[in-house]
Amino acid sequence: MTITRREFLRLSGSAAVSVSAASLKKASTTDLSQERRSVSSVSATGMQDFISGLHGSAIRPNDIEYETARRIWNAKYDRFPGLIVPCVDAVDVQRSVMFADSEKLLVAVRGGGHSFAGHSVCDGGLVIDLSRMKTSVLSAERNTVRAQPGLTGIELNEVTQRVGLAMVLGGCGSVGIGGFTLGGGEGSLSGKYGLSCDNLISADVVTADGRLVTASSDRNSDLFWGLRGGSGNFGVVTSFLFRAHPLTNVVAGQLIYDVAQAQTTMRAYRNFAPTAPDELTTGLTWTFLKDGPALLIHALYAGSEESGSKVLRELRALGKAKADTITAVSYHAFNRANSGPPPGFASTVRTGFVSDLPNEMIDEICEIGAHIPPAAELEMFHLHGKVSSVPLSETAFPLRYPGFDCFAAAAWLRPDQREPVTRWVDRFGQVLTPYTSGAYVNMLNDDESNRVRAAYGKQYERLAAVKRRYDPNNLFRLSPNIVPAA
Repeated sequence: MTITRREFLRLSGSAAVSVSAASLKKASTTDLSQERRSVSSVSATGMQDFISGLHGSAIRPNDIEYETARRIWNAKYDRFPGLIVPCVDAVDVQRSVMFADSEKLLVAVRGGGHSFAGHSVCDGGLVIDLSRMKTSVLSAERNTVRAQPGLTGIELNEVTQRVGLAMVLGGCGSVGIGGFTLGGGEGSLSGKYGLSCDNLISADVVTADGRLVTASSDRNSDLFWGLRGGSGNFGVVTSFLFRAHPLTNVVAGQLIYDVAQAQTTMRAYRNFAPTAPDELTTGLTWTFLKDGPALLIHALYAGSEESGSKVLRELRALGKAKADTITAVSYHAFNRANSGPPPGFASTVRTGFVSDLPNEMIDEICEIGAHIPPAAELEMFHLHGKVSSVPLSETAFPLRYPGFDCFAAAAWLRPDQREPVTRWVDRFGQVLTPYTSGAYVNMLNDDESNRVRAAYGKQYERLAAVKRRYDPNNLFRLSPNIVPAA
C-alpha cells in the first residue's frame, strides 16, 4: 500500500496541515537558508490528525519511551526532538515526510543511529525512525536479498549466512545498513565485491514530495546514481534490493606489532598493499591494547587457506608480529566478532582519503599512534580491486582510485577527558590534511559541512542537480548535505 499527497491531505483534513497547490509552488522557491520549524509550532488538531493516520506509533517528549528513543549511539549528541515516529512501513514514512514538508519541520532520519555527525537526531524537529523496519526476503536462486533499512549489518549477516550468502558489511556490526550503503559502504569484502552500494540493484525511496518511487538502472536512474554514495540527501529508502555472493568461509584475523616495529611495518605494508589481489582486503589500525598502544594489520582473504597461502605469507613477512590471529573462519563468525563499540559514549572523528602513505606521513602517524587514548582507533583502510574498477561516472561514490581511507575516532569516558581526546583526534586531522584528496562521507564530523563539496570532488555538481530534482527545498539537510543546484 502507498499513499499519495492528495490522499494524505484528504485524510489529515486539517487546515493546519493541509497545503494548497499554490502554497506548494511557493514553497519550491523558498530560500534554503530559512530555518525549519519546531514540532511545537504544529496545532493540536494537526498533530492529532497526523498521529491517528499512522500504522505505527508516535513518541512525544512526555512519553515513557522518549528518553530511550531519543538517544543515539554517539552520546556527544544529547538532543530533544519534538516528535519521534517509529515507522512500521513505507506508508508511515510517506505520511511523516509529507507532514514534515507541509509544516516545514526540521527532519532527522534514523536507521541504526550510528551517524558520527549526529544526523540521526535533532532538537525540536521530527525524527523518522526506521529501526523497527527489519524485514528481509532472500532469494538463494538469484543470490539477492531485499532488506528494510532498520536492519543492522550483523542482523543482515545472520539472515544471509543461513543460506550461504555474504554481503559487503562494515567493520562495526551494529551500524545500520541504510546509512552505511547510501554513503558508499566500505567493508572487508570490498576488494573482491566492491562497496555495499556497488551491490545495490534497486531501492524503494520516499522522496521529499512524499512519492514512493523505485530507483534502479532503468527506473529513475539519476536518483539511483545519487543513492549510491550520495548519502541521505535525496529521500528515505524503505527497501533495498542487494546482490549477495556465495561465500561461507574466509581467512581472516590480525597481525599485532609493538610500537617499536610500527614505522618499519607501515612502510613495508605501504609497498605491499598495491600488489594485493582483489581477494585480500586489508588495513592498518592503531589501537590501545591492555599493555598499551599497538599497530595492527587486519586482513580478510575471501577464499581458502590453500589459495591464499602465498599472499598471506607475504603479508606476514612485512614485519615481526608479536601475535598472529589470521586463520580460517566462517564469514558468519567473523562478523559476529565485530559488533563494534557499545553505545552511550561521546566520541569525535576526523577523516580523509590519501592515495599513498609517504614516509613523512608515516613518521607523523607513528608519533600520534604511540599516544593513542584508551578508547580510540586510528585506521588506514586500503581501497583497491573491485572498488577501483568501477568507473567514477557509474555511481556517486567519489573514491574510485586505489588508496587509503584514513580516520581517527576516539571516545571520552568522563567529561574531563573530552579536551585531550578531541585534541588527539584533531592532531591526526591536521597531519592528514596536506595529503588528503577527498573523504569518505560516512566519517565526516558534525563541524565539517564545508568539506562536503571537496569530499565529492567531481561528483558534486551532478549530485546538486539530482538534489534539485528530488529535494529542491533541502528537507533532508541532516546529512553530509548537498545544496540543491540553483
